[in-house]
Amino acid sequence: MKSKRAMWIFAAIPMIVTSIVLQFMPDTIPMHHDLAGNTDRWGSKMESFIFPIIILLITLFWNILICIYEKKAVKSQNDGSKNICEIVVYSWHFPGDYVWGFALFYSLCFFSTSYC
Repeated sequence: MKSKRAMWIFAAIPMIVTSIVLQFMPDTIPMHHDLAGNTDRWGSKMESFIFPIIILLITLFWNILICIYEKKAVKSQNDGSKNICEIVVYSWHFPGDYVWGFALFYSLCFFSTSYC
């Protein structure tokens, strides 16, 4: 539970920082520069919220996946059977093992869907 809370806190930091900095920005800001350093596109300062929103959506996606596979792991423990879903859930709880969990998730979905 603490790892999920920490994930949401880290995901909310860009939104909070962007909201604070947005008050001090002009209404129109440069959004793209060419190789010479000249601004070739101007945009609204509200476009600064694009990446913080994407970060929150990705966090929501991961939390949904974690909840689904935690339920499957609990169900398999109650049945007395072991499957690859337990490995995926447990690997997501360690911050350094996100890549391992991601690889297991894809192998689970695309190569062996009968395990879950």
